[in-house]
Amino acid sequence: MTPPAVLALVEQRPLRDDVDRVAAAAALRVVHADRPSSRAVWMSAALVVLDTAAAGRCAHDGLPRRDRVFLVSASEPDGEDWKVAVSVGAQRVIRLPDHEADLIDAFTEASRGGSDVRRGAVVATIGGCGGAGASLFAAALAQAAPQSLLIDTDPWGGGLDLAMGTESTPGLRWQDLTLRDGRLGFDALHAALPRCRGVTVLSGGRHGADIDAGPLSAVIDAGRRAGVAVICDVPRRSSPAVEVALESADLVVTVVPADVRAAAAAGALTGWVRT
Repeated sequence: MTPPAVLALVEQRPLRDDVDRVAAAAALRVVHADRPSSRAVWMSAALVVLDTAAAGRCAHDGLPRRDRVFLVSASEPDGEDWKVAVSVGAQRVIRLPDHEADLIDAFTEASRGGSDVRRGAVVATIGGCGGAGASLFAAALAQAAPQSLLIDTDPWGGGLDLAMGTESTPGLRWQDLTLRDGRLGFDALHAALPRCRGVTVLSGGRHGADIDAGPLSAVIDAGRRAGVAVICDVPRRSSPAVEVALESADLVVTVVPADVRAAAAAGALTGWVRT
């Protein structure tokens, strides 16, 4: 079985060598990168190790908060190190090689799986053309999972609760939520939102209002960490929230009617989605 991976965003060669040595001792493979290629990569890593420069980039990119993020430094951490550590949600700041034992403990815990072993899959659905049925497919897919979180990311779609039949069910919609970036507990979200046949539904309303990327990222992360399937219904237009949904997805499904114009439209759309 392939061991879980450590995502290492470390530029300095001595620090990289320290990380590689500790990972080898804990039987963890290391993937070195300048920055995460997607939110899914950031969230799926068993552990993230980064230096100050990388932490600043990740914070600037608005990556969601997660467990097991460690900032490493070759010198005594200063004010800038601590500032970026807080901004990226680092659990510890570790000076190497002086405090290598702390990193060994973190790697050993990650190799055992720990609290985040049960992660839900994230699927985004998008229509290859208008009226393709992607929203209905998203609703059906959510109901096929034992437990799921169905997220409406189209603020101008009239509300995905209409497709689920939960338009009269008490609970919060996007316009009722006051969220910021950061961690969100799924239990609280599950209790506050309408539910139908095992599906927790976060729908838009009847009047369009843009969805912010930060809150959407927090909602997706809450479902993923709880181990439920997260289904995002994505509109055919670019926005920061749409970018978050696509980058977070383990799988993007494009629904295309069987006709020539729909196929041509889907061909143009998938070029954008792939980027």
